[in-house]
Amino acid sequence: MDWLSYCALWVFSFMVVTVDSTEDFTRRRLHKGWVTGNRHSVLDGIIVHEYLGIPMGKPPIGNRRFRKPEPVDPWMGQYNASKRSNACINFKDVQFGDFYGSDVWNPEEPRSEDCLYINAWIPNPGEMTEKKAIMVWIYGGGFYSGSSTLDIYDGRYLAASQNVIVVSMQYRLGILGFLNLESEEAPGNMALFDQLMGLQWVQDNAEYLYGDKNNVTIMGESAGSVSVSLHLISAKSRNLFNRAILQSGAATANWALMTVESSWYRLNKTIYSKDIGCSTITTHVPTLMKCLRSVPAGVLFDYSWAPSGIAQFSWLPSVDHDFLTELPETSLRKGNFKRCPILIGSNANEGSSFLVYEFYYQGFGPIFKSKEINFTISHSRFVNDINRAFRYYPQWPTSMNQFGKDAIAFRYTDWRNKDDSLLNRHNIDLSVGDYHFLCPTNAFSQYFVNVGLPVYYYYFTHRSTRNPWGKWMGVMHGDEIFFTFGLPIRPDSQYTEDEKLLSMHMMQLWSNFSKTGHPNGLDNGGLWSWTPASQFGKEFYELSIPSLTSPTFGSGPRTEHCAFWDSYLPGLVTGTADIHDVEKEWKEQFAEWNTYIVHWKHEYQNYMQTEYEQTKCDQQLNVQKRETGEL
Repeated sequence: MDWLSYCALWVFSFMVVTVDSTEDFTRRRLHKGWVTGNRHSVLDGIIVHEYLGIPMGKPPIGNRRFRKPEPVDPWMGQYNASKRSNACINFKDVQFGDFYGSDVWNPEEPRSEDCLYINAWIPNPGEMTEKKAIMVWIYGGGFYSGSSTLDIYDGRYLAASQNVIVVSMQYRLGILGFLNLESEEAPGNMALFDQLMGLQWVQDNAEYLYGDKNNVTIMGESAGSVSVSLHLISAKSRNLFNRAILQSGAATANWALMTVESSWYRLNKTIYSKDIGCSTITTHVPTLMKCLRSVPAGVLFDYSWAPSGIAQFSWLPSVDHDFLTELPETSLRKGNFKRCPILIGSNANEGSSFLVYEFYYQGFGPIFKSKEINFTISHSRFVNDINRAFRYYPQWPTSMNQFGKDAIAFRYTDWRNKDDSLLNRHNIDLSVGDYHFLCPTNAFSQYFVNVGLPVYYYYFTHRSTRNPWGKWMGVMHGDEIFFTFGLPIRPDSQYTEDEKLLSMHMMQLWSNFSKTGHPNGLDNGGLWSWTPASQFGKEFYELSIPSLTSPTFGSGPRTEHCAFWDSYLPGLVTGTADIHDVEKEWKEQFAEWNTYIVHWKHEYQNYMQTEYEQTKCDQQLNVQKRETGEL
């Protein structure tokens, strides 16, 4: 578009009304042009204006592949924002076939590189007395799957029930979003710059949405939560939002980042292990990029090499000396992060969603589709599964030594009854969930607590009655999303009345925090109060149906287990690396002896308890004899 046309468009935009609505459609002027969206009546007549697939960036195709995003140019005419956009090229989970439990995370829209679009839901558009808070959603999926177009992320019910503006955005995934060759051709973190562009879009368009650009909360789950944590750390993002909500993920997780060296290695594995036609190319970056850009995007994504193992994702954020100038842990230790309140937490069974795939590969796939199957494992199977689940530490390709794996198995064995197959199944779930999600989330929150910032920690423990997975999987990774986006209050949802109340409660907590910085809001009528976590108390609020009538608070969660991951295991693995064979044999014998000591100590305690009880009985008998004159 030439400059004269742009000026004409700009002048014209001020000559007409900002919003024009009919029964089904709505028209709105935005920063770059006019859009036509949908007009919905939800929740007994609340009007929501919905705009889907609004362009925010030029299609990252051709020479733009692997580069930072470029904002879209202004457009003439009306852009149709009434239907969902393409999904960014992503991994589709077909492991369990036609099964809602996994299908709910697969987008129905076509995969395409042309995917830099953004969505917005505006409630009560006729009420313009005050600007509304804006909640910006960043989806998860291990940085290789997911999409803002998923039905579960439909923002109209959160917007309508809480009178907030909801925004969600697309960002590139996998090799297309994270390849880092330390070059403008492939600088790394392109996906994070996509998100950054989305946050800038919110600032540029807040007034057109009746939103308050000074009251923006970013929120995400899993990889989306890691993204939120990185925006809290990056100086590029800090001034574009005011608060943050992190659900089951943080940059403190070992799976959250990769090195530049790892990026090169993964690219080489992709080139040489798959026939994509670039195997003769050298490390000359421009020549290499020319070849990689000639490969169809879907082929390149699908053929990208990936390590095996739980939470070992292919392409990840990295230190690019631009979005991230240093390792996140370094920034956190220095206090180099945005000072703001955060709402953060995790779920009771974070590991089961990942273990189900490990078990499937071992030939037990079909049983996980039945809600009634109560899967159990023996202790020997438990130990073997620990060895498989933790074969890499801190992440691929570094292997965990046997001392580390034995320590994990020892820590998560319930020695009161190591052959309890239900406990073994439960404890391997906890080990995976603690290491990859719960404990890193705890650790991230503690940096904010330590500098006196308000941290509201939740622990979600409700298993949905609509969960199609096996009951053994418990309260799974991502289960809280169904409640924070209001699926139970949708028409014909088939959730229980209590679950509808829980969903409304959680949406109110999330939106109150977004509006005021406190989940209770500025005035909750003298009802219970969710107080911030303290440095030593580590208080959390349990999100469950019983807590609706009797609020439940705790400390931690799982503080001792997290101390094992954060303090004990790193030192053990480092201290036992590359040790001499004789020393290794001695340590193995010591470990065996230590096990005997544990059993001996248990038996000794039983013996002492028996002796104590017998002595007490003898003393009582002697007292009775004295009273009767027998002594």
